[in-house]
Amino acid sequence: MTVGFLCIFLLPSGGIGLLSLGLPALTPLAVTGLAVGLLTLFIPGNRAGKGEGDDYRRIFEDGPLPAIVFDPGTLAIRAVNDAAVARYGFSRRDFTRLKMMQLGPVEDWQKLAGNPEPGNGAVTTKHRRKDGAWIDVQAVVRDTTLAGSPAKIMVVHDFTSRIPVDLELREKEETIRALLNARTDSALLLDLEGKILAANDTAAGRIGIPADRLRGRQVSECFEPQVAESRKQKLEEAVRTGLPVRFEDERGGYIFDNNMVPVVGASGTADRVAVFASDVTERRRAEEALKASETKYRSLVTVMKEGLMAVDPHDVITFVNPKVCEMLGYTPEEIIGREVATFLADRESQKLLEEKTQLRSLGVSDTYELALRTKSGRTLYVLVSGTPVLDETGKLVGSLGVLTDISERKRTEERIQAALTEKTVLLKEIHHRVKNNLQVISSLLNLQSSHITDDRIRQLFTESQNRIRSMALVHEKLYQSRDLSRIDCGEYLKSLAANLFRSYGGDARGIALRVEVNGTFLGIDAAIPCGLIVNELVTNSLKYAFPGADGADPAKPREVFVRLHTAPDESVRLCVGDNGVGFPGNLDFRSTTSLGLQLVSVLTDQLGGTIELNRGEGTHFTIGFPS
Repeated sequence: MTVGFLCIFLLPSGGIGLLSLGLPALTPLAVTGLAVGLLTLFIPGNRAGKGEGDDYRRIFEDGPLPAIVFDPGTLAIRAVNDAAVARYGFSRRDFTRLKMMQLGPVEDWQKLAGNPEPGNGAVTTKHRRKDGAWIDVQAVVRDTTLAGSPAKIMVVHDFTSRIPVDLELREKEETIRALLNARTDSALLLDLEGKILAANDTAAGRIGIPADRLRGRQVSECFEPQVAESRKQKLEEAVRTGLPVRFEDERGGYIFDNNMVPVVGASGTADRVAVFASDVTERRRAEEALKASETKYRSLVTVMKEGLMAVDPHDVITFVNPKVCEMLGYTPEEIIGREVATFLADRESQKLLEEKTQLRSLGVSDTYELALRTKSGRTLYVLVSGTPVLDETGKLVGSLGVLTDISERKRTEERIQAALTEKTVLLKEIHHRVKNNLQVISSLLNLQSSHITDDRIRQLFTESQNRIRSMALVHEKLYQSRDLSRIDCGEYLKSLAANLFRSYGGDARGIALRVEVNGTFLGIDAAIPCGLIVNELVTNSLKYAFPGADGADPAKPREVFVRLHTAPDESVRLCVGDNGVGFPGNLDFRSTTSLGLQLVSVLTDQLGGTIELNRGEGTHFTIGFPS
């Protein structure tokens, strides 16, 4: 049994003090009950001793807890102390106009006023201040007398400020519990001997025992012996060192990442241990798969026969594989961190790289050639296949380039180009000499014909000259052309027909020439036969289509035409004709004794073509042959 005293005493300042001597910790309601019992003794008017009234009045008036004296029948307030005036905000005059039910719920006042047990008149309720605010109070009521009349005294303990704190603590506790239960990690709270003090839902689910039944168990009872022993050692380590202990273990095919954290109590030393366990099985498997993938692709990159280079958006090198180092003769440390431009061998490569960098910033992949300078000073030609690397927003974060050494290919191309250039020069020289030789033959025939008096024989010499000129003209056009494998038939046929017109005086006889060629090109094997055909047919038109001016129709101009075009089926169509008197109806051009027409048929067969004759208005020959 504990004996003690609760003393009310006058302070030097004139105030009242409470002193607990030898009493255990008291609840607010207990303190309020003791205070109301003592203040009942000191209500003004209850003491009549000489010289004592003022002191007793001061004890009531200056008491630290609000005190209100009221009539038990009418509940009218009869007296209050200073603490009540200060806490409720009413003046003493205001209080004497109030009844108790105006301060709080009627049922609470009826309960307090009608309670026959003086020591048990207590209630927790709400009171209303003058400003309308409500305060949470614990009220204790005892019987007393005032000026000789029965009365009740109520002493109030205001705990308004404590309730929000309690609510806040409760809310925090619930929030922490909800957060712990929402975690996918297990959470246990152990004492220093390994007994479970608390567990979240995840821990209870993994162990297989409800959380409320886990409390009080030894944690070693929840795991296999081997795991339990390992965890016991880790717990002892955490307690001994006062530091968190992290470790992994495997249970039932699952891998857990565990963290034991000592919890320091009020004594300044660890008195509990919090244990958190995360299931990292999938993460560990993913890490192992990623590691295996990295190993595989690193091996592929290492053994690649092509160089692999990674750069940032500013073309600063961030990675190279061994092949790049082999190509350039540098170590990786000498390459990484430098701009690609520092390895370029010429200005053309620098300009090309700038253009390709702009394209990569737009997400465009491309293939191009660069000339690089090796460490030894040698020029290295590489074929670069550049691919931009973009982030999820489409922004360029770098580029990857696959480098193929084409130096040997470039040197081979240069040798081939040099050989082609030499061959071109030789071919031009050959065509030039053939043309000159044909012109010499044509000149000899011309000299010979000047000594011939027979017009028929002189005409044969002229026709032979024209045939030679048509062949010489092919070699002349090839010599002048950039492409020695084919000639522009438009220029060739215009020159050929013009030469024939000069030879037979076509212009002087009022005959017009029309040549239409739609950009057709022919090789030498087709151009020479085609030229000879045009030579024979235009010659025939100039010789026989317009026999004289007497029978000419002034309203119908004389015309010889040559048309050459490529058909939709890629074959070549050659049309040669005139609007003259027409081809004799009783003459078969395929069976004629004329050398010229015989040459036309033979040359058409040589081209693998066909020939048709239209005897309509004038004479129209149409020859078709493969291009």
